[in-house]
Amino acid sequence: MMTANLNRLKSLAKKNITNKYTEQITIDAIADKIDMAIDSLHDREDFTKYYYNIYIENIKNFKSILQLISKKEGEIAIKANLISCMQNLHILHDVLSYIISLSLDMKIEDKDITFYKLKKHLEMKNKQEYKTLISYIDELSKKSDYKYLNANVNHSKHRYHIDLDISIDMKEYPPKLYSLFRSFDYHSLEKKNTVIHYPEMDASLFLIREYNRETELIIKIENELIYILENIEDN
Repeated sequence: MMTANLNRLKSLAKKNITNKYTEQITIDAIADKIDMAIDSLHDREDFTKYYYNIYIENIKNFKSILQLISKKEGEIAIKANLISCMQNLHILHDVLSYIISLSLDMKIEDKDITFYKLKKHLEMKNKQEYKTLISYIDELSKKSDYKYLNANVNHSKHRYHIDLDISIDMKEYPPKLYSLFRSFDYHSLEKKNTVIHYPEMDASLFLIREYNRETELIIKIENELIYILENIEDN
């Protein structure tokens, strides 16, 4: 995954906080959070890329994997890398929204920060310089695949894993591996007392589609945040 200049982001975010507060203890506390959050963002981007690449290798070379190890262990390897990639992609949403909130001093409680709430706070500021950032967050978070990813990961985290069926069609040549998430129900994160039904999903097609879409948008969001902070610095 190509990334924005995260060291530049660190420097600009901490400078913005320094300009907003007078007490050094407050500045140091927020600066430490920024340092740790951006380091975590970098790590999570690396983890996501790692698990994605291994999963793609798994499905390309599944015959070799199943020949080298047992069928059960091969299926575990495929499932583990797929689910780990999805989990880290999901974590990136939370870490990135946290960094934006800290960097722009949104004053949202740490435990309450999500893209959904962050976007509302940015909109309430009604600043022209936030318009592009808001549009990127919208583009990322309004797609059905984004919502499916969050629902799937949250359901697995708070309830139980969504069944993932792996099968091989030996009638095709060359044989083809299929991975299918079973359907499930999960409450809406945006509408209280609303349960959404998520139908069966081709796991491989979903991950390839959403990984590429999200990684591109995350870079755009990081670069736009840098742009906003550079303009604050220049004013």
